[in-house]
Amino acid sequence: MADINFEDISRTISDAAEVVGKKTEAFIKVQKIKGQIHSARRSVEKNYKDLGEIIFRRYAVGEPVDEEVAIICEEVSQINANLAEMREELAKTRGCRICPTCEAEVPWEAEYCMKCGSPIPEAQEEAAAAADAETPEDEASKDESEEGQVQQADDMEHTAAEAEVEISVDLNSDTQDSAAEETVEEKTSEDNVL
Repeated sequence: MADINFEDISRTISDAAEVVGKKTEAFIKVQKIKGQIHSARRSVEKNYKDLGEIIFRRYAVGEPVDEEVAIICEEVSQINANLAEMREELAKTRGCRICPTCEAEVPWEAEYCMKCGSPIPEAQEEAAAAADAETPEDEASKDESEEGQVQQADDMEHTAAEAEVEISVDLNSDTQDSAAEETVEEKTSEDNVL
């Protein structure tokens, strides 16, 4: 059998472990640098976003901006308007409205936002318009309805009065019948006695 040199095996394992260790250190260093690069890029993107929002807000309030910036801001305004229309349509499809303050969806009949508590102007205006919008036809039908209810009450009173009269007549008739029967019985018993 061949002689196994344990020293050579040990040295080979040691060299391999050293190479793996160096490669692991390099890999960790590369990943750390990549993470830092990614973090720096996110910071730059956030700053660009913040800068763009500042410029857009200035444009929105009428401050002068460069022509190139104005074109981009106009595109953003158009996209925002389209988004608002789509959100309104989506909310209506769901039977809701959009709160003008916080842009949350609120039920159609709600007069106040359930998220921020702000009044919903459209709901309040509709409620006021509905109260003011009673047409003469509505009032006439309301009057007719009230007249119908009064007539119905009068009819019920009349029916009740008639029923009382009938009961009274029936009672009188029953009383008279009873009295007549008693008279007949008395005569019959007198005849029997004689």
